[in-house]
Amino acid sequence: MSCLYRRLPALLLAALLLAAPAAAEATPMQATPVEATPVEATPEWPEGALIATTMYPQGTEFCAERTPDTQVDALPEGTELNVLELGSCWCRVRTADGREGYVPTIYLRFGASNQLAFVTAQAGPTAVHRNPFITSQTLAVCPPGQIFAVLGEEGSFTRVATPEMTGYVRTERLDVRLAEDMIGARVRVVYPDDPARETTVNLRAEPSLDGRLICQVPTGTEVLWLFDRDDWYIVETDGLRGYMMAQYLEPIE
Repeated sequence: MSCLYRRLPALLLAALLLAAPAAAEATPMQATPVEATPVEATPEWPEGALIATTMYPQGTEFCAERTPDTQVDALPEGTELNVLELGSCWCRVRTADGREGYVPTIYLRFGASNQLAFVTAQAGPTAVHRNPFITSQTLAVCPPGQIFAVLGEEGSFTRVATPEMTGYVRTERLDVRLAEDMIGARVRVVYPDDPARETTVNLRAEPSLDGRLICQVPTGTEVLWLFDRDDWYIVETDGLRGYMMAQYLEPIE
């Protein structure tokens, strides 16, 4: 009996080991790979900036100058651009990564449209209001030929924008057109008898020597020729459109 007592602890231990469930073999957890989805950064544009979106499926020319033969890149459809200088044929823009260059206006959408507006000669100096009513604060008074991007309409007013401001102008004072109706070629302002002479040439609101003066353009300045009108050209310079006598303009080779 004493021998059984001595063996009892060992027997009990063996019984406990046999009764215990077999330990499960630890299986290392397999991590499910998660493919990272690239997130495009939303450009942080300056407050009040004029933003345009490219809308040409095949890619919009991004050029060093206002001519297709200086193209340095093709911007995908839907690219947002900060418009630095608004023109009826070309816009000077800045990309989200800080590059500056020129793109054809025809391939840009401002808000929901691809329309431009020009203050008509008959309207004369025209007020841009903060809100769409005549007693609203005047943000600026613009001369005939001023170019605007059209953002929409509200009653008798058109919501317009330049790189400097956004506001409302009475629609009756504007000539509204699609950008695709515009053409353009670079020409240079010169003095006909002496191309080297430094002087200025008048840009007028009507094709007449009596037409309202918009501004004076120094010789040597490159402008965009848009249309012919007998002895006058409709040209664009620094966001203004008007008439200049053809004899003061020469093509740029």
